Amino acid sequence: MLSLMKRVFVEYKTLMVHMNNDLNRVVMTKTNLEYLCDIEMVIGLMCIMPMLKVVHALIKFIQACETFA
Repeated sequence: MLSLMKRVFVEYKTLMVHMNNDLNRVVMTKTNLEYLCDIEMVIGLMCIMPMLKVVHALIKFIQACETFA
């Protein structure tokens, strides 16, 4: 997990520096940077995506079976 965060910080180093410099001027930038650095948020997003894929597959299954039609 940390290797992924390191890759993001290395790839978007310039963006991170600009976001850090703009912290006092732009409230939304500060919020986005805090979310990006929040490890619990990143892990939560990683858990939500597989769950959404399963729910999407279930919806497609129900539509294909025409159970509620």
